[in-house]
Amino acid sequence: MATHQGPDGDALGSALALAFGLKKIGKKVRIYNQDPVPSYLRFLPGSEQVSRILNEKERFDASFIVDCADLHRVGNIFQEHSGLGIKIVVDHHARSGKAGDLNFIDAHAASSGMVVVEVLKALRVALDRKIATNIYATIVADTGNFRYANVNAKVFETAKRMVEAGAVPWRISREIYERHPKERFRLLPRVIETLKLFFDDRVAMIAVTQDMLRQTGATRDMTEDFIEYPRSIGSVEVSVFLQEAEDGRVRVSLRSKESIDVSRIAAGFGGGGHARAAGCIIEAGMERVQDRLIKAIQAELEQNLVYSQKSLC
Repeated sequence: MATHQGPDGDALGSALALAFGLKKIGKKVRIYNQDPVPSYLRFLPGSEQVSRILNEKERFDASFIVDCADLHRVGNIFQEHSGLGIKIVVDHHARSGKAGDLNFIDAHAASSGMVVVEVLKALRVALDRKIATNIYATIVADTGNFRYANVNAKVFETAKRMVEAGAVPWRISREIYERHPKERFRLLPRVIETLKLFFDDRVAMIAVTQDMLRQTGATRDMTEDFIEYPRSIGSVEVSVFLQEAEDGRVRVSLRSKESIDVSRIAAGFGGGGHARAAGCIIEAGMERVQDRLIKAIQAELEQNLVYSQKSLC
């Protein structure tokens, strides 16, 4: 069982829920991620079972890749492993590839966890508290606590089922949103100071560097949801968050409110995601990444304007 590097609530919750489900039908499961479990997700049942070690001598009958369909996003260790067996993708990204021998992808699902629910249903696995808690966390994570445009009746129906199976909504929300370490708040004002606005304040960009992390004692996982601050500016349509990695590459997170498909922008740099939330990794310095992104966003804004004008004709 594996998911993408830098696991978020949907990726980790989906993997853990599916792992518990497979164990209930007698399967032996290993859960792997190249990166450590973020501190704010360590409350998830089973999170202590996630391993960062994948021995080349290990052999698997099947490998599930959850919340992503691009093996390179899982990391080189996993991608180059020779004993993965049948590869099965479980995902909900509209621009997912077909990296698996079997691909269970529902682009209409609000989270990969909701796709996992359907897989478990097909396997006739009964829900329990551990599975339900992880699935509910995926919904909270990928709907912005039920705030985003992907929220619909199916989301609430699934959430209801998870609560009936033992998930405790207030406790899950508290762990995700109200357990931040003090270092996060030392870092936040420094990141906010980097705010730049473009195109009549329709695009906002913030950034975090390795120097900021060292000076505040913060870690990258403490920046979760920082992108929501510039996104909350009334005039902003597209929010961009640049994160400098230790190897010099820049992790890019993109969010939009309504009219811009940021997955198209991310795809142009080898990334992907959803229309309103996407990301990519660019091998270049901060300034060059910023320039390239602004040009790509400008092209998308102009194309969207042309499309809107045609719609009015």
